[in-house]
Amino acid sequence: MKSQEINTMEGEILTEENLPEDEKPKVKNPKLKTQRKFSLPSFNSLLIKIENLPNILKNPRFIIIFSLILIIPFIYIAFTLLGSKPTSQTPAENPAPEILNPSPPIDKKLQDIENKIKSLQTEVDLLDANLVELALPEVDLNIKF
Repeated sequence: MKSQEINTMEGEILTEENLPEDEKPKVKNPKLKTQRKFSLPSFNSLLIKIENLPNILKNPRFIIIFSLILIIPFIYIAFTLLGSKPTSQTPAENPAPEILNPSPPIDKKLQDIENKIKSLQTEVDLLDANLVELALPEVDLNIKF
C-alpha cells in the first residue's frame, strides 16, 4: 500500500472514533433465541414417524450406525475376556501312584546306544591328548626371491 492510502485509512478510523455517540453507526444486537418449552409430541406426529419406520430402517446410514453400536461392545467384551487371566485354576487330578520296581527292566537298545556314546567319548578324549603332544609346525617367514 502506498503511504497516501495508509493515511486515508488512519484518518477514517480517527474520524469514526471522534464522532459523537449519536452519529456513530449502530451495531445490531444479535437476536436472542427464545427458549422453547418442552412439550410431548402430538399423536399425529408419532403416527407419521411410525409409518416412516420401515424407510428409516432401510437407510444405509442407520444400518451402519446400528451395526457399530452393536459391534463395538462385543469387541470390547471379547478383548477384556481375552486379556483377563483366569483367577482360579482347578488342580489336575493326581493319578494313583504306581509301585516302583527296585530294578527297572533293561532295554538292550538303550544299553547299546549308551555303550556307543561312552566309546565315542573315550576316543575324543584320546584325540585331545594326542593333539596336545604334537609339536607346533615351524614356518620360515624369511622368503627371498
